[in-house]
Amino acid sequence: FGDLPPHWSLANPMENVGVEHNRLVKSVFPTSFNNAKTSSEAISIINESILKDNSDLLWITNRTWSSPLEEVNYLTENNYISANVKTLVIDDINHVTNGKLNLDKIKNYVNSRGSNVSDELNETEKTQYYSFLSGLSHSAKLWLPKKLGGENLIDTFSPSGGTQVQGRHFDPWKAMGCDAVGCFFGPQAGGAATLCSVINQWEW
Repeated sequence: FGDLPPHWSLANPMENVGVEHNRLVKSVFPTSFNNAKTSSEAISIINESILKDNSDLLWITNRTWSSPLEEVNYLTENNYISANVKTLVIDDINHVTNGKLNLDKIKNYVNSRGSNVSDELNETEKTQYYSFLSGLSHSAKLWLPKKLGGENLIDTFSPSGGTQVQGRHFDPWKAMGCDAVGCFFGPQAGGAATLCSVINQWEW
């Protein structure tokens, strides 16, 4: 597992997906991102620094996702994930986002879900779902406000171009959901998905 943050559960065999994901995000955000003058420049940073121009993953930055659920539906319709995984993930996203859970509650929820993964899932489905859960909990640490236990990483974002829309607030749960769904395909995809959510929530 490498160096896991303290108090994180070892019950998830894909825990390192979330750990590596956070490292990748912080390698470009906010440093490189703050030099972006346009959303296109920010996307280029993701493609070059996170995805390493991996053609198998560039579909993540080639689409504008309105919500994590849209992302899940796209992946199901295109046979990237099964209906079994889709059902679990939609339940999780709705529970976490509708409840506006803090970091401790998210970690407890994720650990509980990870400890009760059904044997009805095949090995591919289990790997995808464990990766999703890892991405969800570690992403929460990055984006949640400090009063909810997170690092509130968005506060460090001050790009050369654009400002947040007046009266429009960054939605950390949306970023977390997109992030976790991206983690189906590993830490690079998760990092790209969450940063795309940041870009889409910004006024350039």
